[in-house]
Amino acid sequence: MERTLQVLNELERSGVLGRYAIGGAVGAMFYIEPVMTDDLDVFVVLPRTGAGLLTLSPIYDALRLRGYSEEGAFVRIEGIAVQFLPAYDPL
Repeated sequence: MERTLQVLNELERSGVLGRYAIGGAVGAMFYIEPVMTDDLDVFVVLPRTGAGLLTLSPIYDALRLRGYSEEGAFVRIEGIAVQFLPAYDPL
């Protein structure tokens, strides 16, 4: 998990991601009894296309360049399934 978060922080530093927040079971572990989870939910503000649509392309492209690939709704980063979820507004 630590290396996965380092990759996310590298994406933030390079401008691919803005600020992000960890949600789901991993985020809840700080407040409730830990539960088993298979993924890391990452809430991000996504760039909009000219047509006003949200796109994950810049994130996925940057991760592909680093050797990571999509698996369904996730990108496996250092062995952890990461799902990027659009945030309603800046975090």
